[in-house]
This record gives sequence, C-alpha cells and structure tokens, in this order.
Amino acid sequence: MWRSIHSIIGLSFALLLMVVALSGSILSTETMLKANSPFIQQVDGLTLADGLKNLTAVYIEVEKLAQEPNGSFLLTHRAENRAYKIYVNMHDGKRLDKKRVSEFYAWMRGLHRSLFLERLGRAIVGISALVMSLLCISGTFLVIRRQGGVTAFFSKVRGHWSEKLHTIFSRLALVPLILLAVTGVYMALVTFHFIPAAKGPKYPESIKELTPVAAYELKAMAQIKLSEVLEVSYPIPGDWFDVYSVKTKTGYVFIDQFTGEIVSQPSHSLSQKIFDWIMFLHTAEGSLSLSIILGITGLSVPLFGITGIVVWARRQRTGAGRIKHNVAAHQAEMVILVGSEGGSTWGFAKNLHVNLTKSGIKTHINSMNKLRKYDHAKHIFIFTATYGDGAAPQNANRFLQRVTHLLTRSKHKELQHWSYSVLAFGDKAFPKYCAFAKQVDGLLARLERPKLIENIEVNKKSSQTFAHWGTLLVAKLAGEYEIKGAFDFSPPRPKTRQLILRRKIDYGVAVNAATSVFRFSNHKHKIGNHKSGDLVAIVPPNDSVARLYSIGSNSSDRYLEICVKKLEGGLCSGFLHDLQIGDSIDMYLIENSDFHLPKNGKPVTLIGAGTGIAPFIGMIKNNHKKAPISLYWGGRDPNSDFLYEDEIKQWLNDGRLREFCPAFSRVKDKQYVQDVVAKRAANIANDLNLGGAVMVCGGAAMAEAVRHVLNPSFKNNGTEIDLLKSRHLYMEDIY
Repeated sequence: MWRSIHSIIGLSFALLLMVVALSGSILSTETMLKANSPFIQQVDGLTLADGLKNLTAVYIEVEKLAQEPNGSFLLTHRAENRAYKIYVNMHDGKRLDKKRVSEFYAWMRGLHRSLFLERLGRAIVGISALVMSLLCISGTFLVIRRQGGVTAFFSKVRGHWSEKLHTIFSRLALVPLILLAVTGVYMALVTFHFIPAAKGPKYPESIKELTPVAAYELKAMAQIKLSEVLEVSYPIPGDWFDVYSVKTKTGYVFIDQFTGEIVSQPSHSLSQKIFDWIMFLHTAEGSLSLSIILGITGLSVPLFGITGIVVWARRQRTGAGRIKHNVAAHQAEMVILVGSEGGSTWGFAKNLHVNLTKSGIKTHINSMNKLRKYDHAKHIFIFTATYGDGAAPQNANRFLQRVTHLLTRSKHKELQHWSYSVLAFGDKAFPKYCAFAKQVDGLLARLERPKLIENIEVNKKSSQTFAHWGTLLVAKLAGEYEIKGAFDFSPPRPKTRQLILRRKIDYGVAVNAATSVFRFSNHKHKIGNHKSGDLVAIVPPNDSVARLYSIGSNSSDRYLEICVKKLEGGLCSGFLHDLQIGDSIDMYLIENSDFHLPKNGKPVTLIGAGTGIAPFIGMIKNNHKKAPISLYWGGRDPNSDFLYEDEIKQWLNDGRLREFCPAFSRVKDKQYVQDVVAKRAANIANDLNLGGAVMVCGGAAMAEAVRHVLNPSFKNNGTEIDLLKSRHLYMEDIY
C-alpha cells in the first residue's frame, strides 16, 4: 500500500513539487544574503529611548521603526510629504542606505507562494505542501521496510544507484522536508481560514490630551531594551487618542504619548506565537544556518523526482511487461507466480515460462497477488524475493491470505490438485534472507500441498543456482514431460574483458582436494576498480552462465587474485584448473560493498574455511595501518592444503595480522573452524564490544555452524547476530 501511495502521488505531483521546492531554495539565498547584511548591528546596552533620541536628532517626522530578523533597523519617516524607508545606525541615527526591493526575488516569491495564480495558486501550493507531507510519511515507512526495520534505518543502503541515492538523501532530508511541508500546510490553512489567523492585541487609547512630549523623553521608553524591540509605531499626528505601540519579542507595550505611562502590556497570544514560529521555521528569517539547511533541502526535491522516476521506470522495465503465449489461468497446466520488488525475479520466471511453452505445456505466469483458482493446473512454481525485514514484495503482499482462502474456504478448493515448488531469491547480506519465501513454503505445507521440488535459494541472482534448479526440475518431470530449452537466464551484466593468467599455485592434491591460487592481469596490469571481498564473474567457454568468485586483491595490487577448488564435474572450476600461464579468461567485476573490511581501525574477526580464505588474504595484505585482525581458518591437512602459509607467517611477524587460529580436519586431533571459534567465542564477543566486526566467508553449512557457536556469547553481551547484521557488524559471504 505505502509503495503504491508513494509512487502515484510522487509521479503525479513531481513537476509541481520541483517548481515549489526550487523557488523556495532560491528564496533561501535572499535570507542568506540578509544574514550577511552590512546593516546588522549590535545594540546591547542601548534602551529604546537612547535609539529614538538618536533618530529624533536627524529625522523630524518619524512614523515607524522596525528591527528585521537579521538585526538591521528599518526606519519609516516622512519629508516634504513623501515617505521614505531607510536603514539607519541606531548609535548615531545616520542613514545607512535606502530599502531596495529586488524584482527577481519578488518574482520568485510570487511563483513560490501562488504560481502567479492568486488565490487558486495559493490553494495549489498548499496542496503541494500536503502532498509532500504524505510523501515524507510514506517514504519513511518504505525506508524502514527496505532497510529491514527501524533499528536498521540508518544502516548501509544497497541496490541500484537510483535506489541508493533516493534512500540516502531521503534519510538526510527527512526532518527538514517534514518541517517545510507541515509549516506550508499550516500557512495554507491560515490563508483559507481553516485555522484562525494570529490574533493581535486590542489597542487602548490615551485618557486625555496633554502637552506632547518627545518619544525618547517618555519614561517607559527607557525601560525597554532596544535589542528586544521588533517594531515601534508612532501615534498618528494630531490624534490625541492614539498611543505608541511597541512590539517586543514577548508581547506589546502601549505607551501614553503624553505621560509616558504604560497603558497596557499584553503578551503575545498563543496563536501569534505559533504563527511566528511557523513562519520562522518555514522561511528561516534571521538564521543563516537554518536557511542553508532549508535551501539544500529544497534542492534535494528534484533529486528525489529524478531518482524516483528512474526507480519506477526500472521496475516497469524489469517487471512482468508483455509476455507472449501466456495462456489464461483456467486453461493452464502449469502456473508461475512471481513476487518481486525490484523486478529482477521476473527475468528468471520468464525463462521458465519460455522453456515450458516450447515444450508444449500450457503455462500461465502472473504476480503472486493475482493468485486465483487453477482447476486444470498440475504444478505451481513460486518465484519470490523477500523485501527488507522479511516482508513480502509489493506484488505478493496479499498472497498468504488469498491462498489460505482458496485452499480452505473457497468453493473451488476441492478442484485444486496442484503441487508446488518455491524458488527463493535474496541476498545473504540481509538478516532475514529469503524469509518470505520460507513463510510461503511453511503455509503451503500446513495446507497439505504436495511439494514438487525442495526449496532452492538463489543468492544475489545467481545464474548458476537457477541452472541447477532447472536441472532438478527437468529430472523430476522426466516421466511426465520432456522439458526443452536451457535454464540459462542471467541478469543484464557488464561487457566482459579478458585477463591473462600470470601465476598459479597448487594445493591439496595429496588429499584429493585440488585447490589453486590464480593471479590474473592484462597487458597493462589494469584490472578495474575492485577491493578484496568484491566478486569476479568468470564466463567459461561454451557456457553463458557466469560463475562468481571472491576476490583476494585490491586494485592497487595491479592484479586480480582468486582461490578456486576443483569440483568434480565443475565446468568453470575445471576450466580454471586446466589453464596454463598465458591463457586468458573472460570476466567482469561485481561490487560487493557489504563485504569490505571496515575502515575504523577496530578489531576484526575473519572466519573462513577452504577457499573462503580468499577475500581475507587481500584484506590482511593491505592492512598497512595494522588494525587488529584475527583470522580463523579451516583446512584439511597442513602438509598439503595450508593455503597462504608463508604469507600468513609474514603478516603475523609484521603486525598486519594480530593472531591466526587454524583448524585441520584430516589430522589426528581433527577439528573444524567452528570448533576453534567456539573456544574463543568470548574473545570475539569482547572485540565486538570494542566496536569491532565479524566477517565470515565459505560454505553455508560452515557459516551456520559458526553462527550456532557464536550466538550464545553474543546474547550474553546483550546482542545477537541478526541485530549485528543489520548494523553491518556481522558480515557473511557464503555459498
């Protein structure tokens, strides 16, 4: 719901909001200029009587004196039946300059307040302020949902550049935007009398006519500090009923023009105080710092408009779109239901749809919220991502209720004979990885739906995992259908480049676990921007599905290094292990910013097994500032697959590595890395209390075992792994 509200009103009012916001930003520059006016003066120590005496010595007919929000004094006086407005020096009464009106700012003020449409325009601008308020509210809920909960509101932002910018700047501009929007709504409500206007005081009158006295000689004037005065209005000449009106920061002082006695001294009404505060917060008059903040905030609105449109367009482009040969739901033999927030899951689902259709199978594809009765369907394939803190994607947020109704209360429930399969898409960097998909699977299991294939989780849009799932599907349906086509969908990827193998070190042959460290570069030793922990996608010959490997080097090393274990039947790992020095590979780089070494110099615990050591090698090697790093690593036999043994000894000696805790599983006193971690869990928890972080790289089973042994110690210290993940203090890169 929130996304729909946000998108609809944002797109509908984008241009209007940009115009109002940009004009407001331009007007803030006038406030900034006024805050640096040369006419600003300090009047501490002067009374109102002192100031008026200085003015009386220079000007004969004074009408009004006003202190502007920036601290300058504007005098209105008459000479030869003409009124003049000038800035004056209150210390000697001398003229500083006449008041000048900028036509440009006047024009911009008319645009900002009413779009030059008078009352109608003021209504439109008021509506734009209300719209901005709704966008702020809906945007706040969306950021909370996207980031994974309130506690992760300010955590690192992931996703496409447009989503990153939209989220980051919305968090920064949220408070001032709400301030501008709410105050704008208030002023519009006052303009159209939905809220009473600021109520001024009742003016008293002089009791009787006496001999006039100069203003500065009136004793009440000497009791008022000039710095507290906002405005002084003189009595109308010849009107003995009239009084001096002095508006101060706290209220009004009405002074008899003959006796100098205070006739009345009312405080500002509550409505006046509220109105004055609203005006100050909206215009920032008199505050340089607030005017700068509000000016920058206004400039952020066009950025929101542009990035919001890009985000919306990407969703439209990567969403369902038009799908050929999509049969009606009631005719389908197989159904594909998609839950996708950003749209990328649709690409995988469409690939399955094409393959099933090529195989002569009547197939229907739609979003999960479009679930309906499928009286002839044999299988339903659910492709769903998880959004933020385990939430459903926008187009799947009603699926659980709909499927429950269909299978328990609908009159068609007896006709639903389909089995199901869930393909879960997610990113293991998020604490609630694939949580919604698991929720869907759990519900269907409780509703006693038969499962066609066990759940498969696709981490970071892995084409390799999708291809594996396709192999399982083909085998499962072999007795019933002959599935044609290849499960080879890959999200749009950068153009590949070639790198040349420069060095190769082999390990693990003696224990039947051949593992090699590969070092690549091109002819100019330029690999592309990367850090240890980023990923390289390698496309093997005769296959379009790229395989991802963690990088153990930085751009500054002028080479790219990976560590790869040879897998039986592994197309890409076999290709790499067969490479000879001078052979080349096709690759492209993928930023993995959620798995970079923290830069704060706090203790870091690195935990890995086997080739999971790869990204850590580059992190330690480039730890020139010697941050306290501890490495826990598990191998098989120190005599055959002790990866990077010599380098680790060197780094321990020169301080780049604080401690190294290995574990070997093919020796007499065998142990796994999680066993060593368990013995030192309290130390790791203490390092976290010092502001440290934990990074885990390797197989899913190892990562799960590590979580299992660490969580009790973390809970004893008042935290847990899911919370640490949301704060980017517990990072995983697992496969």
